[in-house]
Amino acid sequence: MQIAVVGSGPSGCFIANYLTKKNPNVHVDIYERLPVPFGLCRYGVAPDHPDVKNVENQFMEMFQSGRVTWIGNITVGKEIPVNELLNHYGAVVLSTGAEGSKNLNIEGEDLGNVLSARDFVNYYNTFPFPYGSPRFCPFDISKVKKATIIGNGNVAMDVARVLAADYKYFCPTDMNAAAVKEFMKNRITEVNVVGRRGPEHSAFAIAEFREITKYQPETVTVGVDPFDLAKCTAVLGAGRNSRAQTRLMELVHQFAISPEQMQEELRQYASTAAGEPLQTAASTATGLSPASTSQVRPPCSVRFRYHLKPIKFIPNPHRKNYVGGVLYERTDVSPDAPESERYVVEPCDVVLKSVGYRSDLVKGVPFDEQRGIIPNEKGRVEGCPRLYCSGWVKNGAKGVILHSVVDAQETVQSIVEDLEQHVIPSEAAEEGKEGPTMFGKYGLVDYFVAKKLEPVSVSGLNRIFHTEKERGVDLGKRLEKVDNVRDMLDIALGGEVGKKVHDRVRGITPSRPEAMLYLKELLDDDTDLAPLAKELAREVPHTLAERHPTGRLSPSQL
Repeated sequence: MQIAVVGSGPSGCFIANYLTKKNPNVHVDIYERLPVPFGLCRYGVAPDHPDVKNVENQFMEMFQSGRVTWIGNITVGKEIPVNELLNHYGAVVLSTGAEGSKNLNIEGEDLGNVLSARDFVNYYNTFPFPYGSPRFCPFDISKVKKATIIGNGNVAMDVARVLAADYKYFCPTDMNAAAVKEFMKNRITEVNVVGRRGPEHSAFAIAEFREITKYQPETVTVGVDPFDLAKCTAVLGAGRNSRAQTRLMELVHQFAISPEQMQEELRQYASTAAGEPLQTAASTATGLSPASTSQVRPPCSVRFRYHLKPIKFIPNPHRKNYVGGVLYERTDVSPDAPESERYVVEPCDVVLKSVGYRSDLVKGVPFDEQRGIIPNEKGRVEGCPRLYCSGWVKNGAKGVILHSVVDAQETVQSIVEDLEQHVIPSEAAEEGKEGPTMFGKYGLVDYFVAKKLEPVSVSGLNRIFHTEKERGVDLGKRLEKVDNVRDMLDIALGGEVGKKVHDRVRGITPSRPEAMLYLKELLDDDTDLAPLAKELAREVPHTLAERHPTGRLSPSQL
């Protein structure tokens, strides 16, 4: 029996793993939009968390087990309709993740340097062109002194850690080499992580907070708005989750600043409802700070702020098209309180929004625009027999990689139940009758040819990974990802094309000049031009060697 899974992130891979364990007669084909798999695990996990990516080795073993086939560079819904898959598979599972970012929908959100945290994560994690832009930082980091992150989930913690750290911390990791070079200009002195509710509603994990307090203790300090620990823990109630949250609150409380310092900050940033600073407040204008001439990374403070609801992004007075501050309404004071107590303006040079992701519509599949998910019941897509979903496209973008394990088990259980109840056929339909052919990927070969698609196999994938590891050796790091889809496809192709692209991507050239290689192909000993070839071989090399020196590592990669 053939089942198709769309998306090879953690959720899709766990689905394939559990399906093959539950039923020995099932074969799974996994379709992936990119030429490489692993989705969030590869392009979402922070570069300094390689242990989290160890699950990739387990997935690679599964791809080569014979029970699961991975097929890359195929976009289901755009290049291949979902109904076409249903014609050749007993069931189709959508695990397409959450690609889009949620907006705040407030005034000034279109100002320069108001960005999605996802764009920044894609940059330093080398999300490949044309889907990402891994060679260009989304903002000029040399002109940023104060950064604001709206949201306090694990993504916000990763971004805060990257902004606050010295570039040397990330040199051994698989962070984009272009990003490491750009972060050499980093002179940020303050990173504010802002939450709309109180500390008890913090979305980050205890491990993430503990790490940011310890990872660079000499240069990075952490401060938290003061809060009543007893009151926060009382709100949590009882239960296993509340005990973990209590431990988190106890850790966070250790880094709380004094109430006097907090009151001074509120006085300094007090403003009117229109965002105009009061006379007692400091100016909110940061201006886009000029590039620092200092070669030393200054100390950085990471500040966790709570009970602040963003109302408006305020333009920079010196550069009207760029953000200069954020107007907040305090959620811990009465709506009847004076303006001076209800509103604050926090100056900043860049704002990174980390308020959640949302899934994108898959053509031909029902979609709940308001919730940003595929409507389903325990993984069964509503109104679509034999069509299932899992992961963030099923439940929304929440949780960590391990949470997708339980989610995948639920969807697989629904598929197993439908197999037992014959909702999903276990055999191919008889000729002339409606039902899947069970040909799987082989039923789509003609479609691939007609659409001129370039699917990538596991063999091609291994060539891409080999090139990335070789680049890592060249640069003294774990690996360096290939940063564009075209190069990935050429490397996956292998042969002369793959070798030439492999060498170019690594920044090296063949030991013999390209022109001499071409000459050898045209004028070998089997042609009538052999005498001319020998004459040219004596005279030409010295000229070519001057014009085509042997390659070396490109300085831009160091």
